[in-house]
Amino acid sequence: MDTLEALRILRRFNYVATDMFNEVTIARKMLHGGENTYEFSIGEQGDVTYSGGIGDTEQTRALANDLRLFYQQGDIVSFQNVRAVYESCLVDGELARELGALLAAMDKSLDSPLWIAPVGETWTYRRLLETTLYGRVSHVEYKGDSTRAEDYDRTVGAPLFGFAFMRPQFDTAVHAVLRAVKRIRDLNERAIAELLESANTGTFNAGSSDVTNG
Repeated sequence: MDTLEALRILRRFNYVATDMFNEVTIARKMLHGGENTYEFSIGEQGDVTYSGGIGDTEQTRALANDLRLFYQQGDIVSFQNVRAVYESCLVDGELARELGALLAAMDKSLDSPLWIAPVGETWTYRRLLETTLYGRVSHVEYKGDSTRAEDYDRTVGAPLFGFAFMRPQFDTAVHAVLRAVKRIRDLNERAIAELLESANTGTFNAGSSDVTNG
């Protein structure tokens, strides 16, 4: 990976993250009003506050489409691509360690077991999140797994069980991803500044060969 590609990935991640959090996007997601809306805000300490409801299919689809950009491998703003930038040796090792800690914290939260799940089954917050991101609501099958839609119908999409028990747990999974997106966006600003400084003051990797500015 060269410096220009690294900058492209980090800037695009931050652009998409900012768009997701800004007021215009919030207004667009509040399609029907009432309690089934998604709202995002960023507190003074940088923590993300999210409130929403999984009872409204359009609202859930809007949220799933946003989160999938970061969560799903292959998109330019995916966590996977950002990790590749930080592991490319173009970014200071301390920043890479900070990113690793952020992603590890998200993974730990998502891989924790739900406090309530269908009888006789083991569910994690990650399974619940992926069931929503790739289940019937988004019409996307994950890695050819058609069981996501069935899982959605009997858990998140179940009228009583979904609202009473799965919604709070879904919110917890969403919080884990949003916290990661927000904190990675802030970390990216530091990485971008470092990459630009190296490009403006010395030698940086532009692809097949190093280019010296000056």
